[in-house]
Amino acid sequence: MRGIVSREARILVLPIERDDLEARVRWLNDPEVQETLSFDAPVSLSRTVRWFERAILDPNRRDFTIWQREPRRRIGMAGLLGIDYRSRKAEVYVTIGEKECWGQGFATEAYEWIETYAFEELGLERLFLYTLAENSGTQRIMEKLQWKREGCLRRDAWSHGETKDRIVYGLLRSEWLRRNGWEALAQRR
Repeated sequence: MRGIVSREARILVLPIERDDLEARVRWLNDPEVQETLSFDAPVSLSRTVRWFERAILDPNRRDFTIWQREPRRRIGMAGLLGIDYRSRKAEVYVTIGEKECWGQGFATEAYEWIETYAFEELGLERLFLYTLAENSGTQRIMEKLQWKREGCLRRDAWSHGETKDRIVYGLLRSEWLRRNGWEALAQRR
């Protein structure tokens, strides 16, 4: 599979490969990255290799590595989970693991890329994601991209020794089409 370049061409998103796993483990074990996630570290390379071997065969998920184009390097990960082809929906995740890339718009570009991939390539109708209520960065991105805040799941996720609230955001294909100026296509939905 060829990578799809974002509009701004600052990132390249490629299917995850075995060579990407060391960076993934490093990011997932970083305490600052970990604060934004709903599971606890540490993550080992050997368990990640076993996860990878199962994940690449799972038809209901797609996992990617986000590359910065200049300088060329891995900066994060993204994917679609629980792809339901009958209901045409999937859960989205994006994590920028290289902290010096935070706040520079890379996550926004990655979300835009994954929206395009899900709606155009896979023909999905709905995307959703969960984020910890304290993760204001992801919430700002979702608002910027006009995802709808669908609710708060109170005391929903175990994270870092306590049960925390999670916020659910969703985006419909018709909303994505309108946001991108394709009203005529959106009205057919």
